[in-house]
Amino acid sequence: MIGRGLSALRFEPSQRSFAWHSVNFSAPALNRVAQGTTFLAVSREDVERLEIPWLHEANRDVAAVLDKMDEAIAKTEAVTAKLRQVRAGLIHDLLTRGVGRNGQLRDPISHPEQFEESPLGRIPKEWRRTTLGDAADWSSGGTPSRSQSSWWNGDVPILTPKDMKVFEVSDTTEHVSMDAAVTGSKVMPADTVFIVVRGMILAHTFPVCLSTRPFAFNQDIKAVRGKHGLTPRFLAHWFTANASTFLRKTTEATHGTKKLDSKELHRTPIGVPDPDEQVAIVERIEALDSALRAEMLGAAKLGKLKSGLMTDLLTGRVRVPEPIGTTP
Repeated sequence: MIGRGLSALRFEPSQRSFAWHSVNFSAPALNRVAQGTTFLAVSREDVERLEIPWLHEANRDVAAVLDKMDEAIAKTEAVTAKLRQVRAGLIHDLLTRGVGRNGQLRDPISHPEQFEESPLGRIPKEWRRTTLGDAADWSSGGTPSRSQSSWWNGDVPILTPKDMKVFEVSDTTEHVSMDAAVTGSKVMPADTVFIVVRGMILAHTFPVCLSTRPFAFNQDIKAVRGKHGLTPRFLAHWFTANASTFLRKTTEATHGTKKLDSKELHRTPIGVPDPDEQVAIVERIEALDSALRAEMLGAAKLGKLKSGLMTDLLTGRVRVPEPIGTTP
């Protein structure tokens, strides 16, 4: 028995693998005939009329090639998923245990004397216990008047939440003049941490970014500059790692818009290692991030390669040079 909204297609056992690839290759054509108001759907007749490639004598060889591609993609995705898990655990350990002078994570079980209780839980005694309000300078931005058309034709990038999709941001979708930035916003230097404090995006995501050049920024964002030895990259990673904590602090403003209260942000406790240890922690995090990006890039390349192979092989444009299928 299958659920509503599903169609079951049966093929001969020896053809199932090829049929899987062939149907997936052709299925996007159903989008063009899908209809509905609440949700899109296609009829049984639409499915039955769907034309799929069928190469007959080459089916098993083509399926074998595409199956190998799927296996490679699955392995890469598994490595990526594992790295994400490792990253989450490592960041938690780095930001609660830190890196000792021997270059290793501190061990609270073997060396409990190195730790003490705090509002953050047990953290190294060497760390400075403070709050975000005392550890950093906070700045508010704004949006220059759009009635001044000349203001929106300049070289100063102005940051908005929609620009904050990556950790390091080097440019924005809009730019303003320096007069506009000074009059209607504020310009912060490179290596400033920006966080979103207002907007519906806070219902599910806490955007954080680190600037690589001077930026102006709008009123939905706060600029945070660490002081007393709190380094920008450590602070940015700390915000990112504690995203779920900040999402729990959100409240609702006018018309249900989500917001983060400045006083609540300033009261948030933070443990600050010395600058050298911050560098060591950041290096560990970013090494794992680099490995994760490499795996994600590999998966994306394999996906594109498979897409191209499907087009070439399923249309008969390119033939498999040697039979590599298995006996059914």
